Amino acid sequence: PYASHYEPHGLAIGDINGDLALDAAVADYNHGVVVLYGIVPAPSADLGVSVTRSTATVKPRKSLWFDVRVANSGPSSSTASLTVQLTGGPTKLSVDSSRCSVSGTAAVTCTFQNLPAGGSASARISGVAPTKGTVAASASVSGSAGDPHPANDSASASIAIR
Repeated sequence: PYASHYEPHGLAIGDINGDLALDAAVADYNHGVVVLYGIVPAPSADLGVSVTRSTATVKPRKSLWFDVRVANSGPSSSTASLTVQLTGGPTKLSVDSSRCSVSGTAAVTCTFQNLPAGGSASARISGVAPTKGTVAASASVSGSAGDPHPANDSASASIAIR
């Protein structure tokens, strides 16, 4: 609608239709009350993952571990799905979180429900080193909310067996 001018007392801002987005109502002398509905932004959560190793080197058949941390920088909460692939043949894999499980001989999957903005969750993956080589953990995370910064959705670390 068009009018030559609007008065400040003829404007109201609020959630008129209950969708949690701000709407605007304008008193227009040509068209009556005009409502401009806001758009509810899609939820987004900036999930990120980091991997820390127990040590740079370990002797064959000795214990090793990787700590994997998922953080949500927000602004919305999100369910985080974490996958960690292990290479190099570690044995006796275990994980310290009930929200995670070891699948097969070289993978761990975790689901962290409703991880709030500013929140984090972690898991320690433990195992035994093989007789030689390198053990590596490569982690990736995805979420139920959109992620505006996917560059931090994966990380890795490795341990040399000597």
